[in-house]
Amino acid sequence: MRATLLGPSSFVDWAENQRVVELRQKSGGIFRCENCTLVFRSPTPTRDELIAAYEDFPSDSWDYVEPPRWAWLKRCIAELSPNRRVLDVGCFRADFLGTIATQFECFGIEPNPSAAAIATERGVKIIGGEATDELKGFEGFFGAIVLMDVAEHLPDPAATFRHLSRYLAPGGVLLVLTGNADHWIAKWSLPFYWYMSFPIHLVYLSKRYFNWFAKNENWKIARQLNFSHQDLGLWRQVWEYERAVRSLIWRRWLMGTRAANVLSRVPPFRRIAAERSPQLLFGLRDHVGVALVRRSI
Repeated sequence: MRATLLGPSSFVDWAENQRVVELRQKSGGIFRCENCTLVFRSPTPTRDELIAAYEDFPSDSWDYVEPPRWAWLKRCIAELSPNRRVLDVGCFRADFLGTIATQFECFGIEPNPSAAAIATERGVKIIGGEATDELKGFEGFFGAIVLMDVAEHLPDPAATFRHLSRYLAPGGVLLVLTGNADHWIAKWSLPFYWYMSFPIHLVYLSKRYFNWFAKNENWKIARQLNFSHQDLGLWRQVWEYERAVRSLIWRRWLMGTRAANVLSRVPPFRRIAAERSPQLLFGLRDHVGVALVRRSI
């Protein structure tokens, strides 16, 4: 595989637990594959180190008010799934599955034991701990398989999608929601961009990557969604875009120049110049959701 080095990893100060902090030392630079366009980190922490970090997450992490993207997910499942069985890979406490549990039979894969216990209490059948687990007896079983905020944690997303497809019923749908490295701010800001500033984010997918995967693996993108990590309102989005553009201009064109010495004292750039880690930009529409279905042979 031929890849281009985009630069070193930069990490935000915040982390879910101490194990995640320690993973920063095991994480290498940011690259982009010249064939599939996947953005990835190399080297990465080992599988055991990552699993230990996931297992140690507090079960109250990521406390969601139902985001708008869940409505899109529900529509896709209701309209594209050939049966009433749904598997959520990385379901955590089953917050999403809980919203469809009266209409569908819900199953989950979850590495965090505390979160999995809560999901079980909510009526979800936990059938595995990792996305690549062998699920004996579930071949061709599920009408829909969901990976929401999970694909970025996979060292080889295409291989995992291929593996999970074994458990889809004929005509079933694979639903993936993740970051979009094709968003123009992300594309120009990498490697210094918030989405790759967590050592547990091993890869950064994109619309181009999904198009590549669909073409090479005989899938069809039935539906697509652009969305932000959080619904923060118009003015917060405007503020984040303005901040992101200033950071982009500074790092790509000004940093290290003579003009930077002057501009670093000017309020619009003073704070940007002092940044050592990427700003979290949860309001930008830098995420993508895709509904993948197999093409008829």
